[in-house]
Amino acid sequence: CIRHDDAPGWVSATSVPIQLAGEAASLIICLDVTARKNADADRERLLAAITQSGEAVFIMDTKGHFEYLNPAFERVTGHTIAQSLGKSANAILVGPSGGLLETELWSQISSGKIWEGRLELTSKDGAPRTVDVTISPVLSPTGEIANFVAVGRDVTQEIRREEHLRQAQKMEALGRLTGGIAHDFNNLLQVINLSTELAFRELP
Repeated sequence: CIRHDDAPGWVSATSVPIQLAGEAASLIICLDVTARKNADADRERLLAAITQSGEAVFIMDTKGHFEYLNPAFERVTGHTIAQSLGKSANAILVGPSGGLLETELWSQISSGKIWEGRLELTSKDGAPRTVDVTISPVLSPTGEIANFVAVGRDVTQEIRREEHLRQAQKMEALGRLTGGIAHDFNNLLQVINLSTELAFRELP
């Protein structure tokens, strides 16, 4: 419908047959549901963005059990959504120092603070993964922590590329150093060769 301010809107209409002055008529009741429809559209857009995101998104309850996982979570961890929902984060997100719930970040987010950092995890196939993670508490209307939402970006390949670049830079620097030393030795050797040649000429 078109609202009084010429903006598009939505109404929920109910029609009831009635008798009016002995003639058949209809009683139509309209309820403005524009706000609800807009909220539903916002939720659909948000869900589509999370579902199609390239970063892993997961929601945990206050005990650390998974309540929601997006498809990117499977790519990062190797664990399927069906196998992971309802399980403790410790069973999935395992690193060199133990499970997620055994680290100091858990006490930090449990106190209502946002945690940002880098986690070293082990995927299902045993391959190490480095993930930059932000975990935020989600508060209920009463101000209590209802759950935790986390966004994780797999930076394993980036770190490997950075390490390869550092190695290449080290080798380049070593090559320049070696070349410089060789050049200096070559100058010394030329002086020695020239001095030796002059000495031979002076010998009988």
